[in-house]
Order: sequence, then structure tokens, then C-alpha cells
Amino acid sequence: MRLILTVAIAAFVVSVFGTSFQSMWALWQTTDHRHGLVVFPIALFLIWQLREELAEGRLSSDLRGLTLVVVLAAMWLVARLAGVQALEHLAALAMIPAVAVTLLGADVAGKMAFPLFFVVMATPIGDAIVPHLMIVTADLSAFLLTVSGVPFFRDGQYMSLPGGDFVVADVCSGLRYLLAGSMIALLFGYKMYDSSQKRLIFLAVTAVTLVITNGVRAYVVMAVASATDMRYFAGRDHVYFGWIMFGVVIMLLMWIGAKYADDLPAAQEEPESQAPALRARPIILALGVLMLALTIMPLVADFGEFGAALAAVGAMLVLTVALIGSQRMTGSRSANESAAAMRRDKLSLVYGAVAFAALSIVVATPRFAAMVERNALGPADAVADLESLQNCRPLGPWSQSWRPHFENPFAESSAQLKCVSGAVDVFIASYAGAQQGSELINSANYPVPTDWVTMNDYTERQVQLGDGRDLGVAEVRVRRPHGGALVWYWYDVAGKTSTATLETKKNQLLMMILGRPSGGSVVVVSTAVNSADDGNEARKRLSVAVTDIAADGGSMRPRAE
Repeated sequence: MRLILTVAIAAFVVSVFGTSFQSMWALWQTTDHRHGLVVFPIALFLIWQLREELAEGRLSSDLRGLTLVVVLAAMWLVARLAGVQALEHLAALAMIPAVAVTLLGADVAGKMAFPLFFVVMATPIGDAIVPHLMIVTADLSAFLLTVSGVPFFRDGQYMSLPGGDFVVADVCSGLRYLLAGSMIALLFGYKMYDSSQKRLIFLAVTAVTLVITNGVRAYVVMAVASATDMRYFAGRDHVYFGWIMFGVVIMLLMWIGAKYADDLPAAQEEPESQAPALRARPIILALGVLMLALTIMPLVADFGEFGAALAAVGAMLVLTVALIGSQRMTGSRSANESAAAMRRDKLSLVYGAVAFAALSIVVATPRFAAMVERNALGPADAVADLESLQNCRPLGPWSQSWRPHFENPFAESSAQLKCVSGAVDVFIASYAGAQQGSELINSANYPVPTDWVTMNDYTERQVQLGDGRDLGVAEVRVRRPHGGALVWYWYDVAGKTSTATLETKKNQLLMMILGRPSGGSVVVVSTAVNSADDGNEARKRLSVAVTDIAADGGSMRPRAE
């Protein structure tokens, strides 16, 4: 009965917050977040293992759970309106254990606390740390190249070795291994340790080790490929090498961690032949295979989604059989071997009131968000007419090899301009609202390629406009062997300008609360610059274009405070 109620609660939350779970489902199909597909089946299996203990628990309401529901509803609402998808997904997933605590009570929910809160691991987050992981990987590989005496030249994320050139790109960050490995570490800690402190230590050690492993992997790939004149580890073989390397490392970590496993309670002590190290073997095997299945990008590329899906299903079967075998080996952890007879729980008036309040909040939250989003829709900010600028005139389309990327804008304009001071490329995109998939600030949108900010100079600069006011712009100086560029960009929401995505989100949320259009605009201006140039002449060219655009761009002009 308790298991059925738990599944019903999860299904209820998923159905109410359907838009959030639909967007999560799309992200779970990607390589970095594929582990999200197995979180719910694993959580359900872990709860099923606790069915005898749950049968003894007393159903009741819990006001602490109701408080958590209120907090998460507010978090989801703010995240939804501000378009912070990662926080929206986290709040939607955390709503499942919160509602379970509220409706089932601390006694029942406490017995399955880990499986309930394990569902939060399905949150598709981590993309924001990819640039930092890239830098750590490049730093570690550069250190190892130096220590091993391999000559190289480094320019940001680019490495030039005697045998060839390499780049530590976003796919080399190791994010998918870090996320999948952290989930594996949590599962292993839950099965092998009773102490929360030991579980957290094992999780931290695993995460740090996987980050270091990624740096070692990058070093080995570059060193071997360079030493063999790109005959080895220059193609698909280096992907398979990294895949197997991470699988070996995660299994080695679990083998070491098993040496510190907690013993079972005295009533369930196993014979010497079934010591903790032996008890861990099927778990290590199962989780190791699961790690390989979750980081299966090489097979996806070479054998298609069917091969990857088949391998994932096989891994889940191995996991299930091994965990069942492990439980049979050690016996049930329940202190009472026979489950108490289930008795009917009569719902009290208090229980009914708390349940009604929790379910009402859950149902009302997405509907209130939809109403606010509808009210915040309006005409998009004005896009400057590039044909009518005073000191610049269009020469043709955007001329550079790269281009800003903004998905589904309400209006978009771009061109190469001939200004009185020289040629400048301009890109402008405008949005009518902040809905998912058509919003100004999004992880898929970028004014400059995402690796430029980490590999080149980034500063903020104040530009004086023709009317004497200042406009803050973000400046990215791109240095490349065959020519670079100087790029300025800024965001605008109802006349409030900013160079920071977080502040722009805050401005959009404020407009929503006020019931005003919350879309906003982005302006990107770029001009070619020699790598040896100090950039002053390029800034003069950009300044002329920015002054013209701000004078003609309507709501893009900075508003006087």
C-alpha cells in the first residue's frame, strides 16, 4: 500500500509539472544527462526493497513537509518566471519527496528517505561548470606534460605539441563522467555505509578523483597522439580509451571503498565468507556496468541509439540481478523478519486539511505561473533600423566566420556596417517574453562562442553616448593566429541595460511582477583587430556604431535613473 501511494504521489507531481518534466526528458536524451533516465527505476527498486519496513510504518500528515512544499512551490514559480531552467527542474523533482513527507508522514517517508531524495539526482544540471572543468583539464594536462618533459605551447585551451595541435573543448570537460560517477558513488555509499559522513566522504573523493582522471586522460591522449604522429588516439580510439578508463577508475574506487564498509546489525551478521568486501562484489560489478552504460557516447556514435539503448537495458538487468543477489546474501535489514499485518489508517481532519493544502499548492503553482507569463507577453523591444543610422550604413550581411546564436527571437537583424571610423558587424535580437524555448537568456544562447570568454580577455567597459550618458558593455578580446576580433555586447530589458545574465533575469522577473512585457533585447557589435593591436582604434569603431544604435534603438537606450 505504501509503495503504491509513493508511486501515485510521484505520478501526480509529474503530471502537474508536466512542462518541466517534458523539458527534462529532452535533456535526458543528451550525452551529459543520460543518467537521468535510470534515476526513477532505481529509486523505485530501492523503495521496493524496503516494502517490509514500510508496511510497519504509520501513515500521518507532517506540517514540516507542507512547509517544504510551500518553499519549493515558490522556488519553482520564481525559476519558471525568470527562465532559470536548472532551478525549475530541481524544484519540480524535489517536490516528489516533499509531497511524500507531507502525505505519508515522517515515519513512513523517513524509512525511504534516500530513495525519495535520490530522484533529485535526475536534475539535468552541470552545464554551467563546463568552462571551469575545461580549464581544470587543460591545467592538469599542461602540468603533466611539463613534468614528463613533453615540449608544448599553450594558448588558452589550445595545446601545440611536436606531433600535432589539440584543443580541450567542451566535450573534453568530463561532465558526463562526473555526473554519472557521482550518482554511482551515492548508490554505492547507500548500500555499503550506514554513516552519512562516510557516504559524503566517498562522494567527494569520487568527484575529485574523476576530475583528476579527466586531466590524466587528456594528457595521455595528447602525449600518445603526438609521439605516434597522430596514428593513435587521434580518432575514435581516444574516445573508447577515455570511456574504459573511467569505468576502471570508478570500479577501483568502489573496491577501495568496500574495505571501509559498515557491518550489518548484530542480528544479521553474516558468516566470515560473506564479509563486507564479498558483499560489495556484486554491487561493484553492477554499478561499474551501469557507469559504462550511462557514459556510452562511443557506442551511440558508432552503433546508433538502438545499440546504446540495448546496452543500457542490459546494464539495468545486471544491476537488478546483482542488487537482489546482494540482498539475499546479506538478508533483510528490517529488524522484524515478518511484516506486521497491514491495518487501515483512518484519516483525521488534520490529515485531510494538510493533504488538501499540499495538493492545492502543487496544482495552483503552475497555473499561476501560466497566468503571469500570459500577462507578461507584449510587443518586443524595438530593433534598431540599420538602414537609418546616422554615421553607419549597411555594406552587406554579417561578415565574420562566427555569429551570435539566439534561438527563436521575435525579431532579428544583423549586418556589416560601414561607419565613419571603419567596418563593424552588428547583431540584434529581440524577444516578446521569457518563455522556455523563446527567451533572451538561455544556456543555448550566446553573444560570443562560449569558449571565447574562458580562452580570451573579458572585461567590462563604459561607453559614453552622444547624449552624455554611459552605457555598460561587456568586452571580449579574441586572439587567434589568423586574426582576432574585439566584441562588445549588452542586454536590455525595458530600458534597463546589463552585461550580466543574472541581472538581466532579475530585470525580467521584475517586469513580470509588474505585469509588463519582459522579453528584452541583446546587441552584439564586433570588429576585426590585429593580435598585436592595443585595440584602441577598434574601440573607436565600435563606439561610433554603439552610439548610432543606442540613439535609434528605442527601448535599447539606457534609461536615466
